[in-house]
Amino acid sequence: MQISAIPARKARARLGELGARQDQLLERAPDARGHAAGILAPGGWLCEVSPDGKEWTLLSMGMRNAYDFDLDPVGELFTFDSDMEWDVGLPWYRPTRVLHFTSGAEYGWRYGTGKFPDFYEDTMGSVVDIGLSSPVGVTFATDSAFHGRWREALLIGDWSYGTIYAVFLSPDGGTWTGESEVFAVGKPFQVTDMVVAGDGALYVTTGGRRTQGGLYRISSVRPAGERPVARAATAEAVQRRALEASHREGGVDDPLGLIEALASPDRAVRYAARTGLEHCAPEQWGQLALASDEPRAVGAAVVGLTRVADATWRDLCLSALGRVWARAGTLDDQRTLIRALQLVLVRWERPDDAVQAAWGARVFAAHGSGDRLTDRERIRLAIALGEPAATGRALERMAEADTQEEGLFHAFALLDARAGWTLERRQAWISWMGLRGLRMKGGASIGNYVRNLRKRAAEALTEDERRSLARALAIEPKEEAPAIEASFVQSWSEAEVLPLLRGIASGRDFEAGRTAFTKARCLECHRMAGEGGDLGHDLTGAGSRYSARDLMLAILEPSREISDQYQDTEVLTTDGELLIGKIVGRTDAALSILTAPPDEGTYDVDLADVELERPHPLSRMPAGLLDVLTASEIQDLFAYTLSGGDPEAAAFGD
Repeated sequence: MQISAIPARKARARLGELGARQDQLLERAPDARGHAAGILAPGGWLCEVSPDGKEWTLLSMGMRNAYDFDLDPVGELFTFDSDMEWDVGLPWYRPTRVLHFTSGAEYGWRYGTGKFPDFYEDTMGSVVDIGLSSPVGVTFATDSAFHGRWREALLIGDWSYGTIYAVFLSPDGGTWTGESEVFAVGKPFQVTDMVVAGDGALYVTTGGRRTQGGLYRISSVRPAGERPVARAATAEAVQRRALEASHREGGVDDPLGLIEALASPDRAVRYAARTGLEHCAPEQWGQLALASDEPRAVGAAVVGLTRVADATWRDLCLSALGRVWARAGTLDDQRTLIRALQLVLVRWERPDDAVQAAWGARVFAAHGSGDRLTDRERIRLAIALGEPAATGRALERMAEADTQEEGLFHAFALLDARAGWTLERRQAWISWMGLRGLRMKGGASIGNYVRNLRKRAAEALTEDERRSLARALAIEPKEEAPAIEASFVQSWSEAEVLPLLRGIASGRDFEAGRTAFTKARCLECHRMAGEGGDLGHDLTGAGSRYSARDLMLAILEPSREISDQYQDTEVLTTDGELLIGKIVGRTDAALSILTAPPDEGTYDVDLADVELERPHPLSRMPAGLLDVLTASEIQDLFAYTLSGGDPEAAAFGD
């Protein structure tokens, strides 16, 4: 295994610089519900540590929330990284995914809207995307006694939906690709970790968040297959590993081989070569690399120089990009050059207005000639460069979008547009956000994101514009609350509810369960099958992680276990004021807290005035929610919830 040999003290310095810049071209918005607000890169990271714990070497970074990793038969590292489920339906959502750890790799996690697309030249993409899940333990089945191809699988655990997936990897140039399928599933089967033991069986633990834990043994009833052997490495993988040997302090004496590798059509090879060059002094390689005739080589060189060189290289980089821009024939070439130009603008002082205008026209001229994701980057870049025509085009794309992600991307990018606006265009943007944006479905943050974007747009208006656009600014979709009456039945206790749970496996009424879900106010805060509120967990997969008893305890004792995603914070000031709510922003000098209803509001507090900050012990979920239901309604409610709102579930059969 090759590693990026950066001593810990220098790694920390490098990460500090990265954290300060974040490599965002347009203004980034924090998560609309305050999650990880102000938490800078690197996000999740992986280090190699010496046995005595004194030497730490940074290997990879930029994960969202990876719990575990394992090595394949040749020592390559893989992990299963988390998504941000509140972002579902938003253009910056990234699904849970299997990652291949390579030396110096960055996987692009940033808080809020700032997450990198997989194809950025300065990030490494996923091996395979899984989708909605909650990643936990991973292990290769290499040492198992499983039969057939199962022994070749990378097994990955999903806590939320009670599933173990088998991922089958295939070489893909310098890295890997893969396909996944279900290996084991159960209800409840809230996987936490797994390991292949000496007897060849897979041992799986379940539990978490105070749910009933368990230990399972999974073995094969057929004779074990042959132990997988290391596959012959691709030429690109061999080249990548050789290049990774240059990832050491001081770099290499002769960087010519690294420079030549920048022209590789394989992104993993280019990434390894660029990382090696970044360990060398820019004077050793910069001008020679910029002189290449290959667009992707020039783009990769510019990316590297923006990361390690000072702004005296800016004009040389812009000249080199201009020389090869029109020759970028492949999608890979185009994306590499676009990202390189973005980083020139982000990391160095902007060139004068005339140069930016010329680049804006050049970038915009190619809009519409590539694929959708590449055009998004073109419009983002053209807006940043002040191209007036980009505003009208982005509005067209927003209005004509066939997906909400496409529409919201352009709506968000337009917040940074400083040219090309008219009153009619501002009205079109504001009206679209009210009439379409606020009706969009997705993760828990989507509604607040839209409201925050509208607020930012309104703050940028002049007083005259605000008066002219008052009707558009006032658009707010009407909430049509179900007209279901609820009156007190009795105060239910654990001893009274527990016997009822024996009767929920069959013969229940689906519609009565859905009505009870609303009547008990579950729908106000929880989503079920895409509908409902966003103040609590999505309960669609509840049956995969909760037993009926676990769910009962969560309802009867809502403060018994509070997820960190939903837990409020108490802030006590030096003058005795107590604020309880979500921390939605933080700097070195102050924090912002969105207080809980009914006195909801955002307060900025100087850190010097904070006497105490700690997790609030009480859940926002009130007790007594079952007290408006009859015994039969409670049974239908549990059947409905544990089925994930599926009318075909066995609980609703005879």
